Amino acid sequence: MLKRQANIKDLMILNGTFNYQFQIRNTFVLFENVILGISKSTKKIRHIYINDKLIATIRPSDGFLIFNIEGAEYIKKKLKTLPKKVVVSKIVQQILKKSSIIPAKYIIDADQNIYPEDEVFIVDEENQILATGKAILTSYEMKNSRTGIAVKVRHKKK
Repeated sequence: MLKRQANIKDLMILNGTFNYQFQIRNTFVLFENVILGISKSTKKIRHIYINDKLIATIRPSDGFLIFNIEGAEYIKKKLKTLPKKVVVSKIVQQILKKSSIIPAKYIIDADQNIYPEDEVFIVDEENQILATGKAILTSYEMKNSRTGIAVKVRHKKK
C-alpha cells in the first residue's frame, strides 16, 4: 500500500462520493489534510487517513466509503450531525458486546433516506456513536418492524 497526500482532484472525488452516497450537498470542506492509501496493483484509492488515523476504506465493487468509528466521529465533528443515522435503545450496547447485528425491535428512529445496503451510523439516544454498519431494512421498516435484522454492524466502539 502506497501513501500520498491527496491533491485537489482526489479531494473533489472523495467529497463528491460522500455527497452522493449520503445525499448531502456542499460538503467540500469535509476532507482536509488527507493522506490516501493507494493500491499498488490498481493505483486506485483504497484507504483514507486523517491525522495518521484510518477513517475510511473505499469498497472496490462500487467505490463507496466505509467509515470506521474514528471516521464516524470525524464526520460528526465536521457536520455537527450524522447522515443516515440509526438511533437505537440503550440495550443495544449490551447486544453489541456479543453480536454484530441489531434487531429491528431496538430501533427508536432512523433517517428517512435509508435503504437496504446503505452504510449507516448507529447512535444511542444521547447521540453517542456506537457503531457503523450496513442497513438491511429501509428506514420505514426499521421504525415499524418488530422482527428481523435491521443493521449488520461493521465496526463497533470498544
